Amino acid sequence: MPHICSHKHAIHLENPLRRMLHQPDRIYAPWIRPGMRVLDIGCGGGFAAIPMARIIGNNGLVVAADLQPEMLQRMFSRATAEGVADFIHPHLCQAGRIGVDGSYNFINAFWMLHEVPDIHAHLEEIRSLIRPDGHFFLSEPCFHVTAKVFAKEHEAALAKGFREVARPRILMGRTRVYAPT
Repeated sequence: MPHICSHKHAIHLENPLRRMLHQPDRIYAPWIRPGMRVLDIGCGGGFAAIPMARIIGNNGLVVAADLQPEMLQRMFSRATAEGVADFIHPHLCQAGRIGVDGSYNFINAFWMLHEVPDIHAHLEEIRSLIRPDGHFFLSEPCFHVTAKVFAKEHEAALAKGFREVARPRILMGRTRVYAPT
């Protein structure tokens, strides 16, 4: 079973320095618009979900999915404090499965795919959830995921019915954006 980043370390994922280095508003702005349905897998404390909720606004929805209830509680408390909780639906995943319904314009998997026990099944589930004109954003930390492992994830995404559309530069990350074929 892969190592899952504990909720006890959430503070390290949300610190102000990381927000300055990664700037989630800038990272996601090219891919999401007001009114969209967005899925943030492995949302943690809301590093991406909260800025995405600000972008999609009151006519959109961010489903913030995580395996740890403590992460969802932390994310929702922060979303409430930042005034975007009405645009975010927390979802507790099951082990090995995202388990959400519906279809999404944008699916985010930021620094979490390497924590999934069955990457192929996970990518297949993501593919089943994305709209035909949607985008899947995959980023992995270069200090946990080697170029060789990321290449295998990339090949798995292609095999599950995605095509690469962009390679955004993310500090300390290996990143691809995909669209369904």
